[in-house]
Amino acid sequence: MNRDFQLDKHESPDDRSFPTVMKRKLDLVILRYMARKIHVMLHSLDQAATASQPFLYYLDERHKRTHRIAIYNPQELLLNNELPFVGFVSLRRKSLSPLVLDELRALDKRLVAELVNTPGLLSYSSMELHDGNWCNLVLFGNANAKIHTLCASS
Repeated sequence: MNRDFQLDKHESPDDRSFPTVMKRKLDLVILRYMARKIHVMLHSLDQAATASQPFLYYLDERHKRTHRIAIYNPQELLLNNELPFVGFVSLRRKSLSPLVLDELRALDKRLVAELVNTPGLLSYSSMELHDGNWCNLVLFGNANAKIHTLCASS
């Protein structure tokens, strides 16, 4: 997160929203919790009944929060104990209309379905936080898959 920002000559520091890294330890605790949930779901898969992918699970977490787990490659997830990952928090705008929220949900469902064809992507998990934001954990089979996916999405 060490990035230099240049201000336009007509811009003041107060005009920009600077990224900050807050609650790093808490974020890691949440990401570790999410990884454990993926592990539990992996070991509860009925391999004979799992023909279609991704395997989608919607878990009810504390305080009626949602935790969605999409598993794209269970075999590779079971083989590896150390995986490259990306973890991030999606900040939710407070004043979104119900129509926009419905469109975002539909877009999210399409995204999860389209990620099936992403080489090296093993799992994508999103968990709603107490403040309405979402914590996301993406697991990759190797560092090259992580780099390729990140470069292709930007």
